[in-house]
Amino acid sequence: MVHRFNLSSGVLFFNLLWSSVSFLHAGNRISLTLENAVEIAMSHSYQIRRLELGIERSTSWLQARKAGLKSHVSVDLRSPDLKQISDTRWNSALYRDEIVRLNSQLWQSQLSIRQPVILFGYPTNGFISLNYNLYRYAQQEASGYDIDYYNRLFIKFEQPFFLPNKLKNDLEVAEANLKDVRLNYLSERMVIMNDIASDYYDAFEYAYLNIIFNRQIGILDSVHEVVFRVAEVTNNRRRDPIQLRLEIAHMRENLLENQGRLRMKLANLKQKLNLDIRDSLYINPVLTVQPASIDLDQAIHYGFTLNPWLRRLAIWKRKSEIDLENIRGHDAFHMRLEMTYGLEKSNHSFSNIWMGYDNSNSVTLKAYLPVWDWGRRRYQIDAERRGLEQRMIDIEEREDIIRKSVINAYTNLMEYSARFYNMQESLELAEEVTVIGLDDYRRGETSFQELLQMITRRKETETKLLEAYLGYKRACLELTVQTYYDFEKGMTIQEALDF
Repeated sequence: MVHRFNLSSGVLFFNLLWSSVSFLHAGNRISLTLENAVEIAMSHSYQIRRLELGIERSTSWLQARKAGLKSHVSVDLRSPDLKQISDTRWNSALYRDEIVRLNSQLWQSQLSIRQPVILFGYPTNGFISLNYNLYRYAQQEASGYDIDYYNRLFIKFEQPFFLPNKLKNDLEVAEANLKDVRLNYLSERMVIMNDIASDYYDAFEYAYLNIIFNRQIGILDSVHEVVFRVAEVTNNRRRDPIQLRLEIAHMRENLLENQGRLRMKLANLKQKLNLDIRDSLYINPVLTVQPASIDLDQAIHYGFTLNPWLRRLAIWKRKSEIDLENIRGHDAFHMRLEMTYGLEKSNHSFSNIWMGYDNSNSVTLKAYLPVWDWGRRRYQIDAERRGLEQRMIDIEEREDIIRKSVINAYTNLMEYSARFYNMQESLELAEEVTVIGLDDYRRGETSFQELLQMITRRKETETKLLEAYLGYKRACLELTVQTYYDFEKGMTIQEALDF
């Protein structure tokens, strides 16, 4: 008795422990819809995380370019600059070079506040700066050190002419890069959504086929009693129950085969969604079509204005135009104007450099005129111009692709929508015919083969209804992919994603 009690207690303890472990390792059971499948894919996607970091990176670069249009303060120090070296110097009195030993000390600082010139909110490619220079220079002579102090406060203006506006172009390129990255992010989200939707609709089809097969088996089971009663009283109907059992067995085999396909598809979908291996997915398929009022011309307009590819191609075209402008300014005639206006003072005594300032002004105009380069600049410009023409061809090609794709998706959508509603009516008629056929069979007015044909036709009609529904949904998806507009919800993809 003691051993039996201990054994029973051990079994009970083991069962409790196993139940606890199973509970701890049980995963989540997720009812999958297209919306939450896409949401899960987005939240678990490494590609989305990379693209989000890319947006943050491009945003930082744009902020850096904007900060470059504001003041920049710097201090340049040479403290100290000591020299005890020999060097050659030209002696103008002797008309020859001679070796001179230098022994000098330089302590210098220069404060500069530099600001790009902005005119009516437009950078002019010029700079204006406020500068202050102070240094102490000591040079050893035979009698000791000869010390000079010097300070200068001046305003400096620099302006190039006949050159590309680098400040404006750099800012525009940074803004274009951010727009391009954001559009690429939107495009990649659509790629992921399209990929997930394709797998989801495959799984949806298998899930609904399970319903069709189960419903067919249920109908055959309900007919079973009638067939057996008729066979008992009618000699020429004895084969009908056997044929019915064969048909039921065939339907159950189809159901098991379809369940295996659904299980494999859900397993692949779970892996694609990066879900925990302990999680399980299931789909409750319902055939509902939300009528959408779609105008073909409006859909094409959405494709031209909302599709990220066209917008990105327009950005790339603009960047090619900037590259062409920069190439035209490279190694071309240009001028640079530099002007300074300020005060300065130098003296052997540090206390005397703060009084009696002298004017310190300068004007310099530099010009660069290329003479001959064997056509290098011309060929560079021609190469960039060809690149710009390629961008224009890309835009034209993409517009043609979008137009044809939208028309094709719209046509498919209208056809599948009509088929869906037609199949709904046909299914109702097929169900009525099946009920009437069963009554006729019970009265001996129709054969079992005709009854079985009616039941099979009802299943085939429901299967075609499923095909029309999936065709409609896939056509809606293709139209959304091309136009980036959700016609069922009546909003753009950017609005739907709050992006």
